[in-house]
Amino acid sequence: MPMFLGLTPQAHGRRQESIARVASIAVAIVLTVSAVLGEHLLGFFGITIASFRVGGAILILLLAISMMHAGER
Repeated sequence: MPMFLGLTPQAHGRRQESIARVASIAVAIVLTVSAVLGEHLLGFFGITIASFRVGGAILILLLAISMMHAGER
């Protein structure tokens, strides 16, 4: 909720409701498609679940390193 409010500071009332509704529908569609077709899509590109996990771990590591080097605002 704080992130949503931070990303929509100029929108109020019905506009925020509309943005939240569209975002929720988009997330639901992406999650549903990923759940149904995700494994087949990875198989099509020759990506195994293990390599996908390693890639995700590397991304998290890079984010952590980036956070450690962040300066004050």
